[in-house]
Amino acid sequence: MKRLASTLSTWSKMQFGDIYAKVKEFDERVKVAEDNLLQNNTEKHREELHSINAEYIKYMKLEEAILK
Repeated sequence: MKRLASTLSTWSKMQFGDIYAKVKEFDERVKVAEDNLLQNNTEKHREELHSINAEYIKYMKLEEAILK
């Protein structure tokens, strides 16, 4: 079991990186994208915010699954 846990942990880090750091990074990126959209409401900024939010949600779900 210990070897399996270690192998899965190594795989997870190689596949996804540090999930907790990614969540924090995307939280900041969402805030910046929201500010950009508020300052200049263009289709480009809306698409950027939507894309960043999608990635943010993905990493939040991974973090939630890890914590369970």
